[in-house]
Amino acid sequence: MRVTTKNWIWVLTFLGTFISVDASAQYNISYSRDVSIPVTEDSVVLKNPWAGGFNAPQFSEVDLNLDGIQDLFVFDRQSRTVKTFINGGTPNTVDYTHAPEYQDKFPLSEGFMVLVDYNCDNKADLITYESAGFVVYRNDSDTELKFTRVTAPTINVDIGTGLIPAFMTPGDLAAFEDIDNDGDLDILAFGGGQIGTGTMLVYYQNQSMDKHGHCDSLDFIINTECWGNFSESSFTNALFLDETCKGVTSGKNENQLHPGSSLLALDLDGDDDKEILIGDISFGNIVALTNDGDLLAAHMASPDTLFPVSDIPVNIPIFPTAFFIDVNNNGAKDLLVAPSTFEGSENFQNVWWYDNLGTTSTPTFQRVTDRFLGNEMIELGADAQPQFFDVDSDGLLDILAGNEGYFQNGGTYLSSLAYYRNIGTATDPAFGLISRDYANFSNLGLAGLHFTLGDLDNDGDPDIVLGDSEGDLHYLENESVGSGPAVFNVGSATVNFMGIDVGQYATPHLYDASGDGLLDLIVGERGGTLNYFENTGTLTSPTFSDNPTNDFFGGIDAQDFCCTGFSVPFVSDLLDTTQTPFLLVGQENGKVVIFSGLEGDLTANFTRVDAIEVTAGNLSPAVADINQNGRGEVIIGELAGGMNVWKKELDTPVGVATVVTQNTSIKLYPNPARENFFLQSESAMDATIVVYDLMGRELGEKIQKQLPAHQPVSISTTSLSPGIYLVRVASQDATTAFRLIRN
Repeated sequence: MRVTTKNWIWVLTFLGTFISVDASAQYNISYSRDVSIPVTEDSVVLKNPWAGGFNAPQFSEVDLNLDGIQDLFVFDRQSRTVKTFINGGTPNTVDYTHAPEYQDKFPLSEGFMVLVDYNCDNKADLITYESAGFVVYRNDSDTELKFTRVTAPTINVDIGTGLIPAFMTPGDLAAFEDIDNDGDLDILAFGGGQIGTGTMLVYYQNQSMDKHGHCDSLDFIINTECWGNFSESSFTNALFLDETCKGVTSGKNENQLHPGSSLLALDLDGDDDKEILIGDISFGNIVALTNDGDLLAAHMASPDTLFPVSDIPVNIPIFPTAFFIDVNNNGAKDLLVAPSTFEGSENFQNVWWYDNLGTTSTPTFQRVTDRFLGNEMIELGADAQPQFFDVDSDGLLDILAGNEGYFQNGGTYLSSLAYYRNIGTATDPAFGLISRDYANFSNLGLAGLHFTLGDLDNDGDPDIVLGDSEGDLHYLENESVGSGPAVFNVGSATVNFMGIDVGQYATPHLYDASGDGLLDLIVGERGGTLNYFENTGTLTSPTFSDNPTNDFFGGIDAQDFCCTGFSVPFVSDLLDTTQTPFLLVGQENGKVVIFSGLEGDLTANFTRVDAIEVTAGNLSPAVADINQNGRGEVIIGELAGGMNVWKKELDTPVGVATVVTQNTSIKLYPNPARENFFLQSESAMDATIVVYDLMGRELGEKIQKQLPAHQPVSISTTSLSPGIYLVRVASQDATTAFRLIRN
C-alpha cells in the first residue's frame, strides 16, 4: 500500500498534538541508535565505534548520570555538536563509554562550551559563547540532568559607571578559574575591557565572595586589563613581557583585536598562583608562562615554547587548546590537547593525552597517545561518507566510506575510501578495517570523495560515480571477473564525467527516478539543493547532459540560513514495509530529512515525512538491510569523521511513531488484546479515544468515555482485524498515544 500525502498530514498533526516540537517535523520518532554492531581495527575491538569522531573537540568533566563519578563532556567546535561519555570510574584506567542519550540535554551553541562549577554546589555548570560574550547555564540536576540559563543576555561587568558585557573574540577560548583563590569563579580573556588592546589579558574578577560571602553569584569587575603584564603579538605567537596597562611598545600589536588564542590557567609549580598555557591560531605549540608574582599581582615570566619540557612538546597544527581534567581516575588532573579549529589542522592524530605523573598542583606530564578516544571509534579524519557494498562478493554487505581527507603536512588533506569488511554473519554483522585507502583511491589526488554505486554498463556489477569537493564527477568501471570481488582501477578513471559540475562538493546518487530502466543521477552540493540529471542513453552506455534536467529537484533546499547546506541524497525503499521509495537528504544542520514523492511528478515539490536528528554536522546517509530482518538500517557519516547506525524497531511506515506516551497516568492493558482492552487513569477525566491504523487512517467513530480514577474502562476491539494499531487518548489536559497489538 502506498502512503499518501493525506496520511502524512495526519501523522504530522497527530504527533504535533502531544509532542513539543514543530508539528511540521518529527525527529528520531521512528529511529533509534544501534551501538551494538562490533567493529575491529588491527584485530582490536573498538569500545565506542559509533561515537562519531572528533575534529576540534573541547573537553570538560560533568556527572551525567548523577552517580557521583565525573563523566566526560565533549563539544566539537567545528561541527558544533556535543558528545557525552559515561565514566565507569575504574581506578588508573581510561573507562569512557559513549552515551548519546545525554547529548540533547545541552543547548545548541557555537564557539565554545565549557563545564565548570561556578556556584559551589558540586555540579558542573555550562558556560558558552554568544554575541562576543559569555552565557551561563546553571546545572539544576536533581533526578535527571538539567540546565537553566541564568544570564540574559550575557555576563555583565560593573565598571563603576554602569555595566558592560564581558567580552571575548569569537575565535578565542577564555580561561575559567578561581584566579585569586577566594572561592568564586573568575575569567581571563584577551581583549575587551575599556582599554581594548586586544592582545593583553583582561582579568574579570568575580566579587561574589567579597560582596556576598558566598560563591553562587556572577558579579564581575575588571580587576586589570593587563593581567600578568604581558602581551601577545597580533601577527604571531610571540609574547612580550613586562608590559603595563598604559599600553604596549609601538609595533608589537598596534592595539588590534586578537585573532585567536586559547587559554588554560592552572598551577604548575605548587605555589597556589596561576600559570597560563596559551595556544595560538597560527601555530602548533603551546606556550607556558610561569607566574613569578602572586595572587594579588600576577607577573608572567620564563616563556616555555616547548611545553611540556618533561616530555614530547605539543605539536598540533594548528591552534592547539589545552584542557585539565582527570581522565584515568587516579585523582590527578591530566592534560588533553586538541585543535580548536578544523581548517588546516590535524583531524586524525588530534587529541594528545598527557598523563599526570605528579599531582594536580605540581603536575608532571607524559604523553600516552595522540589519539585519545579516537582510537576507540571509527575515525576517518573529516566528513565520513559511507555506503554499504559487498566488496568481496561473499554475500555480506561491507562498508566503503569516502571522506574529506586526512590532514597532511602543509595543510592539505588526503582523501581516500576506507574499507570495513563484514566479518560477521548475514544476521549479525560485524565490521573489521581492511584498508584506509581501498584500491588506492588517494592516487586520484581529489578531496571530498563521495561516491555512489550502480551498474551503468549493464555487465552485472556495480560501478562507481565519484564526486569531489570541486563539484566534479568521475567514473570508475567495476572490472571484476564473474562473481569475484570488486575491482576498481583508479588509473582508468574517467575524470570530469560527462562534464558535470555542480559547483562544490558534489554528492552523487544513482537511482532510476524516471522509471525507464536507466539509472539517473541525483547530485547534492555545497549550496544545499539537489540536481537531477536524467539518463538519456542506453543500458550499456549512459548519457547525461552537463546541465541538470532539474537544478531544484523536489524543491529541496538543505540551507537553513546563509550560505551552505551540504545536501547528500540517498534513495531507499527499505525504510518500511510499503516498498515506497523515499529520498533521504543528509544536511549540514545535523538532520537527515526523509521525503516522499519520487513516484509522482518529478517536477513537483516532494513532501517531508520524517527526519533523523543526529546533532552532528554534514550528514551523509545510506540504507541497507544488513541483518536480514526486513528493515533497512541507516548508516550516517559525520563531519567529525565518524559514523553512527540507526534502526527502526517495528515495521511501521515512515513518520509514524511506534510508541509515544506523554501522560504516564493512563495505562492500557492487556496488550496484545483480543476482544477488548482496558484504559485506567490515576485521576478522573473525560476522554476522547480514537483508533488509527498504521497508515494514519481513523477507524470507526471517536469514542467519548468518562475515565473514573483507578477504575478500568473496557473498549471493544471486535471490529479490528489482527494487526498493529495506534490508540490516541485525549483529555482536556493531555494526549497519550499507545501502540496496540490486536491478536
